[in-house]
Amino acid sequence: MRIKQVRIKNFRTLQDVTINVEHDVTTLIGPNGSGKSTFLYALNWFFNAPSNNCLCSDDCFAGNDQEPIEVGVTFSELDELDHRSLGKYAPEGTSQCTIWKRRDVDGREYLSGNAKRYHPFESVRSAVSATDKRNAYKKVRESCPELELPSASSAGAVKEALVAWESEHIDELEDMETTIETNFFGFNGTGKMSDLFNFVFVGADLRAAEETEDNKSTIIGKILERSIDRTVVDEQIQAIIATAEEAEQKVYNEGFGEQLQRLSAKLTEKVSSFSYGREVAVENKSVEIKPTKTTFGIRIDDGNMHTNVVHQGHGFQRTLLISALSVLAESKQVDTQSTICLAIEKPELYQHPIQARLFAKVIRELASDEQRRIQVIYVTHSPTFIEAGHFSQIRRFSRDQEGNVTVAASYLERIKQRIAGVADPGRVRSQLDAKITGELAEALFDNKVLLVEGTTEVAVLSGIADREIGTGALESRGIGIISSRGKTKVLMDYIILTELGIETFVMVDSDAGFMNRMDKNSTDEEKKREAVHINENHTIERFFGLNEEDFPSGLFDGNRIAFVPYTLESFLAKKWPDWQKETDSWEAANGIKLTKNQESYREVTSKISSEPPQLFRQVLDMLLKQ
Repeated sequence: MRIKQVRIKNFRTLQDVTINVEHDVTTLIGPNGSGKSTFLYALNWFFNAPSNNCLCSDDCFAGNDQEPIEVGVTFSELDELDHRSLGKYAPEGTSQCTIWKRRDVDGREYLSGNAKRYHPFESVRSAVSATDKRNAYKKVRESCPELELPSASSAGAVKEALVAWESEHIDELEDMETTIETNFFGFNGTGKMSDLFNFVFVGADLRAAEETEDNKSTIIGKILERSIDRTVVDEQIQAIIATAEEAEQKVYNEGFGEQLQRLSAKLTEKVSSFSYGREVAVENKSVEIKPTKTTFGIRIDDGNMHTNVVHQGHGFQRTLLISALSVLAESKQVDTQSTICLAIEKPELYQHPIQARLFAKVIRELASDEQRRIQVIYVTHSPTFIEAGHFSQIRRFSRDQEGNVTVAASYLERIKQRIAGVADPGRVRSQLDAKITGELAEALFDNKVLLVEGTTEVAVLSGIADREIGTGALESRGIGIISSRGKTKVLMDYIILTELGIETFVMVDSDAGFMNRMDKNSTDEEKKREAVHINENHTIERFFGLNEEDFPSGLFDGNRIAFVPYTLESFLAKKWPDWQKETDSWEAANGIKLTKNQESYREVTSKISSEPPQLFRQVLDMLLKQ
């Protein structure tokens, strides 16, 4: 059993979203406030809410307390044990089941599930009183004698008759959503959900000290439950207590026996003078010795120091939590086939980059082991957890100005379809793996992205933005300028980002004037290079649906793409003379050539006081436009 799909309605920042999480690992990314963590908190409410009424009207989307809060979880890959335990909610022959948890407008919380039922029986089940149920049942018997229903004199007998008939006529049942009569951890009284599926949530604010206490709701408690057999020890402790109780009684008898007998006789004698036929007995009242539960604690040995977990730094506490999750995932009870879903908010929190990479690797290995039955859901802001070969497992949340949240996902075949005619679809997989673990991984967390050919374009545009608008103006708005490291690689980056719902723009050089820069006696090889530039321009133009020009320039296609005339350096030399003057000054002062150094380009650009080329200003305005 594993979670396949989750639908959340009217819960905090999520009005109505459906998210597929059928993979071993699902990575949730997106801007702050887009609903990623809310998704995990909704699942935690579904699985682990301690009691009813733990939500309030403030938990409704935009305060809409006139609509119920709903979280629906669809489970797939059901095995024989799942079918047996879930009963009518997952009868044999079904591959999945859906359970809903709702908070009604009156504050009542309850569970419902899709169950197989015989529709004519719903009039009986919907009856409120026992009398109404019996009357409704009698009416069904009389109107449908072919069902051969037995007589029933009580509401309990009616229920048993309906269930018995449905169990023998599976083919005549229909899927219906019905209220679950028992709690989520005991469907039909036939099995425990906790034996089938465990949802373990590690929030960003979770403290290791809390999770290292030995009780059923903590990570350490779950580890101990799955790893430590307390049966033998508990039996031995009970035997010790029984022996102690016998010894206690012997001491009481020897110490107080005669004294209590004399006192009892005196009281009986006095009572008899007032009320004949009764005796009074004074006896020692033994205090029951209750066996204490075997409990465990965690101590940290740091050199010669022995400390409590709470006295350790945040980084170590987070490390301990993730380590405990790993141990929990590796542990396995002999008598269960339960799946563990590890839901982790910001696993990179408080961790050095190398430690974060280790966490990502360990959890990935755990989830990929089919024998362990592990499912993992991350919420992360770190490119470290964007992993090669698992692009289809990314779910990117975004939120518009009206508060509507969308969740984007993409798949290899979809990218191949879009790249066909532009590049070789057969090479998409290898290119994709390399890109999402390189510079592009960081772009997946941006609100908007401008793709350029090289790092110098990044430096020049960033420098202009810092000078014209203010330092960090682009970054503060979630706008990234990313180098694709070549014109031919821009389109793949564009497809990847737009597939995940990221607003993306492109700026490339048209490389016009290439032949003019060369000798009149150009070689055939140099002419071939010009043809390559023309072909690359045509490819990009075809992709964006533009008319094909050999050397286009300016903004095109609804301002999604801009072509810089010439190359970057040639364009700057022609259209921004002060840039060349500042470059010469910088090189003279530093005694080295600028030679496409990104930081140097940004430094030089930020010092120029004159207006930048109009095309660059237009590109920045395009990025800053809401």
